[in-house]
Amino acid sequence: MLGASSGVAGPIGVTGASGPTGPMGPVGATAPQGPAGTSGGQGPQGISGLQGFQGTQGFQGGQGIQGNNGDMGPAGLTWQQTWNSATPYALNDAVSFSSGSYISLQTGNLNHAPDSSPALWSLLAKAGATGPPDTAGAAGASVTGPAGTSGASGLNGATGSEGQGYAVRGAFILGASYVPYDVVNSDASSWVALLANTGQAMPDGDSTNWSLLARAGATGLTGANGYSRQQRSSGLDRSHGRVGFSRCCWSHWLDRRGGNERHQWRYRSNWFYRADRSNGHER
Repeated sequence: MLGASSGVAGPIGVTGASGPTGPMGPVGATAPQGPAGTSGGQGPQGISGLQGFQGTQGFQGGQGIQGNNGDMGPAGLTWQQTWNSATPYALNDAVSFSSGSYISLQTGNLNHAPDSSPALWSLLAKAGATGPPDTAGAAGASVTGPAGTSGASGLNGATGSEGQGYAVRGAFILGASYVPYDVVNSDASSWVALLANTGQAMPDGDSTNWSLLARAGATGLTGANGYSRQQRSSGLDRSHGRVGFSRCCWSHWLDRRGGNERHQWRYRSNWFYRADRSNGHER
């Protein structure tokens, strides 16, 4: 009311409920573009894709145009073996000389040693220096192989020439004629004649004409005494089963022991004859 005085303000009232959303305002102006951001790290490699199918073979192309002939190469050499001073060599002839090989530089090249004629010969190849010696290899194993089979018997050899025989002439006689290979007895030994001679000296003192063939053996041991003729008549032979007699230089023994009969004849110390009639046989 007009003219009325203002009273004391009352307490604030309770907030009312929100009103409905108003309509969207118009789009604002576009803001300026911001600065570019930093590049991100490389992402992981993707999985390989499947191999595609092989395509069909294309058609063969046509033959190209023949190219131009190339330039002619240098002339080749003609090998003429070892250099010979009497052979005329033509241009490009090649020879071997003093552990090297040379090529001729002109035609009509005659009697010019390649190693001392540089205007006429050109060195192709020189023998290389001797290499260092190689180290010795390890010794191979020594293995003995199995024994081979015996070979076939060889052919019989040719018959040898007839050998030289001896001619036994008996006791040596002084003054008798002898020829080579005559054999004589002298001083209980045998001698063979080396040369023809007339027996002017005993063989044991003539080594020029005679050579000892067999020397007499040493005297053997003395044998046991034999029975005398008187012992035979006395009947001792029956108790011993053997009978003997001696006359001069001869001795005879008869041994009937064991049912056998053995005869033995001896002249001095040498046996002359022995007979064994054992078991009905005589040996």
